[in-house]
Amino acid sequence: NERVPTGLYGPSGFTLTSDSISQSIRTGIELFASFKINDQIQLINNSSYNHSQITQEDDLKFTPVLTPQFIINQEIIYRHTQNLSFGLSMRYQDKAYLNFENNKSLNQYTVFNGRINYKLEKFDVSIIVNNMTDNYYFNNGSIIDSRDVENGELINRERMYFVAPPRNYHIAIKYIF
Repeated sequence: NERVPTGLYGPSGFTLTSDSISQSIRTGIELFASFKINDQIQLINNSSYNHSQITQEDDLKFTPVLTPQFIINQEIIYRHTQNLSFGLSMRYQDKAYLNFENNKSLNQYTVFNGRINYKLEKFDVSIIVNNMTDNYYFNNGSIIDSRDVENGELINRERMYFVAPPRNYHIAIKYIF
């Protein structure tokens, strides 16, 4: 009796779901590793592999909507001094399907982020640059149905993508008490 998102939205804007699911399999593995090369350099990895398949009652098999097969987050941190560190991170996300037919998808993407962190007594100040390469990518999307107003027939099916933020900067200040 699982209800899965179809990738479509109704007139109210809510995600439409299907309950004609005869079987669903969701498997995968996630790996987290932190490796300290020396006193100054640390590598951190968080990666996942997902193999999921849904079978509808009519034996149509598909990958669930917005479920990428691979996600890789890799970070390298360089600790210059006890108080000053630099970090560079990379996120890779595999393509993700937008519909049951698995013929409309978000493309895979890679994003690089940077961080400078300085600790001063009870303060921890970070300057962060997200999407350093100003990559133009989509991290979400949906399918929009256009219907004939009079008889309700489907006349067009369009993809709608949500553009991820361009290069952006921010400062974080943490006070420890």
